[in-house]
Parts: sequence; structure tokens; C-alpha cells
Amino acid sequence: MHILASELSVKAGDSETAWSHAQEALAAAGVCGDPAVLADATRICATPLRRQGRAGDAVLLLEGTLRRLDAESPRATPVVLTAAGSLALSAAYSAALAGQKATALELVERAQDAADRLVTPARRRSGELSSQQVQLYQVGVHHLLGQDRTAVRIARQIDPRALPTPERRARLATDTARALVALDAHDEAFTALLSIEAAAPEDAGRPSVRALTSELLTRRPALPGLRDFAVRTHAVSV
Repeated sequence: MHILASELSVKAGDSETAWSHAQEALAAAGVCGDPAVLADATRICATPLRRQGRAGDAVLLLEGTLRRLDAESPRATPVVLTAAGSLALSAAYSAALAGQKATALELVERAQDAADRLVTPARRRSGELSSQQVQLYQVGVHHLLGQDRTAVRIARQIDPRALPTPERRARLATDTARALVALDAHDEAFTALLSIEAAAPEDAGRPSVRALTSELLTRRPALPGLRDFAVRTHAVSV
């Protein structure tokens, strides 16, 4: 319940409430001892921390739970490997946001190692850990590190149909659009924005995507179709 409440608070832009619910979720997860639940609760805590400008604290929190899971053990179960890989990806993104390049890249490698060790990915509510999921996070990590050409190159290697949910396909398109805007590849960036709308229309109206749309509109106001997209996603008023 607290995990869902935290997720809804994040979507509503209420980081303080999201953090409060996330702490309750983490406390409950620590008691139950289920590695999957513990990983989910820890990852939920990381989002409001990042929103509050505390990405470094998010890294410390995520890495602490990673150590508890001991996924490097040769006896680690698929559930533990999946939980650890997901935590490592979230920690990598947080580290990149905090400007911790070496830490971010090392955490991506740990996530890929966990994915490689999974014979059959453990399917769970939050999706499966796979090489495609690792690549998805790499796009965002490399963009945050200022390595936008690398981000776009990796994004082009991903088949969106291999991603398990519309939200993740929208995330791929969002991070790709960010990297393309940074590279002044405006036409391609707009194509990526349209992909967000096609994958998950509600995500195209999220504040971060609206801000990206407004930025692109400022740079290329005459780009065919862009203003209509901005209006229907509420990035600008009619």
C-alpha cells in the first residue's frame, strides 16, 4: 500500500508525501525479509530523494540494500539477482544524476552481470530484469553524464517491443529525446516525443516531458506538427 501511495505521490509531484510513504514501505519491507519487496521499497525511496536534490543520498541508500542482498554469492537465487539488478540500475541513474561517473558505470556493469546470470528472468510486478532493461537505463545514465552520442547509439540498439510495459517504452523515448535535443537533432527529437505519446499518452503530459517539449518548441518553433503536439500535451496553452 505504501509503495503504491508513494508512486502516486511522485506522479502528483508531491515529493514530501512520496518520501513519507516510501519510508513506511522500507520499514515494513525490512521486517518481512522478502528481497523483492525490500528492493522495491528501496527503489521507491530513491525517487523522492532525487526529486529533493539528494541523488547522492539515494546512491548510498540503494547501495546499502545491494550489500544486504549479497547477489555476488554463487548461491544467489533468481529473485535475489533480479532484485539486485533493479537496485543497481536505479543506483546507477542516481549516481549519474549526482555526477558520480565511475560509480554510475560500475553499477550498470553490476546490473548487466545480474541479468547475464539469470537463466530465466523472474517476472514480477515491476517487470523483468534483462539486457534490454539494462540498455534502457544506460540511455538515461549516459545522457546525464553528458555522453549523448553514446546514449543515442545505445537507444538505437533497443527494440521497444522487447520492453515489457508501455511506461518503459515511453521512458526509452523520453531519454532518447533528451539526448537528441542536447545534440540539436531536433527532427529526431520530435519523432521521439511522438513515440512517447504513442506508447503511453499520459506520459506525454508529464511535467518533465512538457518541459522538454517547450524547450524543443523554443529551439524549432516552425517544426511541422510540434506546436499541435505541445498544445494537446498541455506544454503550451492554445
